[in-house]
Amino acid sequence: MFNNCGKKLKVLAYVIFALETLSGLIGGWSVHEASYHTETLGIIIMILSPILGWLSSIVIYTIGDTWEGLSNVCDFLRESKKSDASHQTYFSNTPVYYNNAPVTDSWTCPNCGTKCNTRECDKCGYRKQ
Repeated sequence: MFNNCGKKLKVLAYVIFALETLSGLIGGWSVHEASYHTETLGIIIMILSPILGWLSSIVIYTIGDTWEGLSNVCDFLRESKKSDASHQTYFSNTPVYYNNAPVTDSWTCPNCGTKCNTRECDKCGYRKQ
């Protein structure tokens, strides 16, 4: 019952949109045809019902999409805990560099003359292109 909740919420959003739009169009047509004084109200209902149906269903769809994404993340984390040894090996051998990644050969900074092994000079901050 609670498996694939994200997908079920996304389908529910489509169903709600279709039902709200259809009921609004039928209700608006009924009001439009009821009497001469309610023609404008019927037209307004027929125009607004698809818009309101879309607005309400987009919220439900977004919640379903978020739920589905979080489920994927949880599944990934569960799998990584099961294979903890391979998880450690994979991430421990991968160095993390942000803006100052190492270069293959050393270079001399033209600003301060320091010999550098990274793309950015540690002394003055000059960045090698």
